[in-house]
This record gives sequence, structure tokens and C-alpha cells, in this order.
Amino acid sequence: MPQYRAVGVQVCLAAASLADTITLDMKTIKGTAVKNSDDAEERLRNSSRLAEERVPFPGDEDGFGPYFLKNDEPFMMAQAGADLFKVTPAGDHAIRRTSDRTSQSRSSMELGTLTSHNKEHIANGDHAKGNQPEERRHSTRAHPQVSHSLQVPGSSQVALSPGPSHSSLRSSQSHETEMTPQALSLHIILDNKTFLRNFTDDLKPQHVKIDVLYNGMLVACTFIAPKDIASKVKPLHQVFGGTRVDWLAERPWVLLPPGQNVDGTLRGLRRAIGVRERWEQICAALLKEAGERGFNKYGDRPPSADYLEQLAKMEMPEPVEHMQRPGGRRFGVIDVILTVGEGKKLTGPVKYLKEPTRLRD
Repeated sequence: MPQYRAVGVQVCLAAASLADTITLDMKTIKGTAVKNSDDAEERLRNSSRLAEERVPFPGDEDGFGPYFLKNDEPFMMAQAGADLFKVTPAGDHAIRRTSDRTSQSRSSMELGTLTSHNKEHIANGDHAKGNQPEERRHSTRAHPQVSHSLQVPGSSQVALSPGPSHSSLRSSQSHETEMTPQALSLHIILDNKTFLRNFTDDLKPQHVKIDVLYNGMLVACTFIAPKDIASKVKPLHQVFGGTRVDWLAERPWVLLPPGQNVDGTLRGLRRAIGVRERWEQICAALLKEAGERGFNKYGDRPPSADYLEQLAKMEMPEPVEHMQRPGGRRFGVIDVILTVGEGKKLTGPVKYLKEPTRLRD
């Protein structure tokens, strides 16, 4: 997605060889799991960025890019990965757009409570204390999870421009993708100005919370404090590549070539639900997530819950109609929400996380 310059945030999807990013022989020993996680994350960090196209949506007929929902939360949307798998008829390198490999994504940012919204596969993984996942994700990714479509945040043009914070991401045009399963990863590149200052006299930088939703379901939630960046405990370039399934394991997001199953066998034609029904399913999941975010003692909902409700009520953009073919795989959506505020890590008796868990408001 194009950089949202007001807060210096960029979001994109990327792909890498699945075989190079998973651990077939999983170990539950922390030291071994950490090494496997670091190796997998480094490979994901060097993934090839997927090409993007802006998705025009209702209310942005002039194509200005950022759109503002009812409560003025900045919102962006893009489709990614339509040309991920290439075919070479008669020896020529021809790009074929495959709707079943199409990826759309939305990204939104709430200023004041900054949010970035994006639709499709995503997740977090690693053992972490408290109700908040730690930054490292243990990619002992033994059980591949099929991604039925690609989606990436953005609005209008292609997302990342070259820069030191994301120089490891390669251009999607840098090499030809083989017809083999690919590991999908979500890259969120922050900036020091992403940590908006508060409105008190001290003007201290606030904290950033990242929520990632896959087809409307929460798959990652993490908290970043300015001191974590200053001390290099956490990087500005955040990478997500799977869904936590245990203390030291996550299930990766997988992109399959057209006509293949996850085990490499050929995939026959299957009946798939229609595009609009699929869109409504995802919107229903977003509404459910909004409802589960609860209320405070004054009866107020978190800003992210209001945002999700408004997003779920948005009319389906016309380009989505072409993101799925009869008998093909269903399209998928990834949403990224960035919220700015004040938070802290729990220090009381807590358990290690075994699944994606939202932070307490």
C-alpha cells in the first residue's frame, strides 16, 4: 500500500518459498525453537513483495486514495498478488492473472487512535506473557495453512518505496515465482512519527497497538512502546507470517499455485460460494469481532470496535466482483488496524499464549 505519509506507515504482502520457511521436525525446547523462529523470520523478511493495485471503493470516485469512514478514520485498500504465479506458454514468460490467486487488502489508520486496516491471511505466533503477544513469532511452522486468496493493505499505487527500514524486501519483479507453494507474509513498516505524541504538556510519544485480522477473525495482536524501538528490542519493520497454534509454534499462511492442493496433488473443480456471499461472511466476522471488544465502565466501546463496525457496513467495491472465478478458490481479506494510545505489559500472574489474543482495553 502507498505510504500513509501523515504517520509514516507502509503495509504490504510478500511471498517466499514455503519449504524454506517451515520446520518439519518441531522441537518444543525453547532454545531450538527460538533459532528456528529467527531463521524463518529472516527468510520472511527477505521475501519478494507482491505487486499491488489500488482498489477504488465507494466514496472515493475521484481516486484520491485515503478514504475516511464515519468517524474520520483514514482507510486504504489494495489488491495484491494477482500475478504471483507466472506461466510460460511456448517458452515465453507470460504473466497470467489468476483470480483464484487474487489478493485484496484494506488498510486503515485511526489518528488519535491510529488504525491501519487490511484484509486477508495473517497471524502471529510465539510464546508471550500476559494478554499481549511478544514481538518474536516462533515460526516452527509445521502444519501449513492454505491461504485461499491474497490480500494486502493499500490504496492506489504500489506500496513500498526504497528505504533502509525495508531494504530487505525484494521487488515482486525481481524473479519469477515457481509453481510451488509460497509462504505469505505481512510487512508493517512503522516510522518514529507513527508514535503520535499525546496532547498533554509533556508531548510524550504514545504506544502503538497492531491488530491483524484474517477474513474478519483476529490472528495477531501486539503492542509496541517507543522505548522498545529506541532500545532495539523491537524493530520498526514488523513481520507476520502465520497464526499461533501453541506456545512455540505457528501455522503459516500458504499461497497455492492454481489447480494444486497443499500436498501437491491436482485440485479438481469445486463449488464455491459467490463473491457477494463471501464478502458478507467476512463482514459478519468483523461485526462479531467488534462486539467481542466489549465496553468500559462508562459504557464506551474501544475506537477499534467502532471502526470495525463501520468497515463491516461498507459497500462491496466493484473490483471485488472479479477476484473470484466459478469453481476457483475464494478470495481472502487481511485487515490491519493501528491504534495509538497508552498501554503497558501485564506483570501479574499470567499464562503463556497458545492462540491469538486481543489486548485488554
